[in-house]
Amino acid sequence: MIRLFEEQVRLHPERAAFRDPLAGREASFQEVDRQARRIAAKLIREGLEPGDAVLITASRGIGYIEAMLGILMATGAYVPLATHYPQKRVDTIREDCGAKILVDDAFLQEAEAEEPLQKAVERAPEDRALIAYTSGSTGNPKGVVHDYLSLREFVRRHGEVLAFREEDVFGFNAPLFFIVGAGGLSCL
Repeated sequence: MIRLFEEQVRLHPERAAFRDPLAGREASFQEVDRQARRIAAKLIREGLEPGDAVLITASRGIGYIEAMLGILMATGAYVPLATHYPQKRVDTIREDCGAKILVDDAFLQEAEAEEPLQKAVERAPEDRALIAYTSGSTGNPKGVVHDYLSLREFVRRHGEVLAFREEDVFGFNAPLFFIVGAGGLSCL
């Protein structure tokens, strides 16, 4: 999964990877990679262990994608949440998945001062990469664990179905905390 992204960084370092028209921000593959590696370094410095769940409650935008990539580079499993979730829901999910670290807008800003992680840590295909929670409409939300192989295949299939070409621009408006959004890395 990370190798697919790193390949794009190698092939197209200066090409725009993401555009956020609402924030008026554009980031190249190289810029996204650098910030994701800073996030990874901060996570490791804060004690992230392989397979640990990390909650993301950052605002929707490029930083959210950088956080997802950084967590994967640091061997964690990202747990995408919405900024509007009530604290009780966040606490329930945190307890259920055992997350010790929360990536929010403040975390992302602090990570900008970190030295970027030099090399993403290799993971086995069966290691957990994403934990997506249900809406909880029938009670407490339930987490569905996706391993690296599952996430990589989701990204690959999404790319095949949408038949991306290098010159394509992909509009993405699904919430990043829904499973389709959580796999939003397929637009790479």
